Amino acid sequence: MNRADPRNLSVRDLRDELTELEESWMETLLRGSEDALDDFASRTRELEEEFDRRQGDEAPGEAAGGETAGS
Repeated sequence: MNRADPRNLSVRDLRDELTELEESWMETLLRGSEDALDDFASRTRELEEEFDRRQGDEAPGEAAGGETAGS
């Protein structure tokens, strides 16, 4: 499957893809083939790892989007 490298996604696109996967999880689980489940798990892992990496890059007290806590 040809899809964007999570490292190249904007924060919004990364969150949108994670949201889309979350919304399609039950459908994939109930009706997806073994290949679809494997692909789903692989993509979810890629996106979550990138999300976690970006969270780790934020300075303490900095919210997603570059806002500081309390602003």
